[in-house]
Amino acid sequence: MGIISKLVIALLNILVYYQCSASEIEKVKICWEDGLKPPYLMLKVGKKTENESVTGVAVEIVHQILKKNKIEYENIILPWKRCLIEVEKGKIDIVPNASINPERQAFAFFTDKPLYSTNMVLFYKKKRFKKKPIINGIDDLKKYIVGGYLGFNYKYFNNQIEMDIGSTSRELLFQKLKIGRFDFAIEQLEVVNYMASQKIISLNGLDYIQNRVMPQQHYYVMVSKNSENSTQLKSILDKGIEELLKNNSIQKLIKKYNAKKQ
Repeated sequence: MGIISKLVIALLNILVYYQCSASEIEKVKICWEDGLKPPYLMLKVGKKTENESVTGVAVEIVHQILKKNKIEYENIILPWKRCLIEVEKGKIDIVPNASINPERQAFAFFTDKPLYSTNMVLFYKKKRFKKKPIINGIDDLKKYIVGGYLGFNYKYFNNQIEMDIGSTSRELLFQKLKIGRFDFAIEQLEVVNYMASQKIISLNGLDYIQNRVMPQQHYYVMVSKNSENSTQLKSILDKGIEELLKNNSIQKLIKKYNAKKQ
C-alpha cells in the first residue's frame, strides 16, 4: 500500500473518530406521565423538584442505563398526551412506559424489548354478575360497557366495543365501576394490587377475570425520531435493557418495590 493510500485511510479514521465523538449524547429529557403506575412509576413524598421526585421500577431502569453511559437526564412530568406531543416535536427525547401502536411509530422509535409487562384484567362488581362472567373475545364484550383510563392505548379493540375512557385516575375508574357506570374496568393487575395494598383504592365487592383480547400489555421506551442522535440513544437503551434482563436486575427491582408495600 502506497504512502498516499495510507494517509487517506488515516485521515478517514480521524474523521470517523471525530464524527463519533461529536455524536456522543450528553443529556436527554425524559417525559414521565402524571398518571402514575405504582410500582413502575411513582413520586417520592417531600421532594420539591421533578428531577428528584420520580421513582419506581421503570424510573430506576432508565436512570441506571443513562448513568452507566454517562448521560445526564432531566425528568419532566406532564399529562400523557403532552408527553406524546412533545416527543413528536423532538422537544422531549424519550418517553418510557409506552405501548406500541402505528400512530406513535410514525414519530418515534421503540426499544426492541419492553421495560416491563403487566397482566391486563377486567374488574367487575360481584353483585352485577350471579356467576363469574365468561369473556373469550371481543364478541363477548360487545354486549357490555367497558371502562378505561384516559390516554391508554385500546387500539386492540378496533373500536368494536362501547367504552367509557374518561377516567382521569384509577380511583375515579373504580368509583365509576362501583356505581354502575360500566360493567367492566380494564386495568393492570400489578398496578391495582399495589394501590390496594397501600389503601389508595378498595377492591371490596370486586373480582376480576383475564382480558383475553389482550392478556398482557408490554411497555417500552419511545425515542423521538426528531431528537438529536435518536438512533444512538435507542441503541444505548436497547443494550442496557438487554443487559438488565440477562442478569435478572429488572425482576429484582420489581421484587424490591413489592417488598416495600408490605
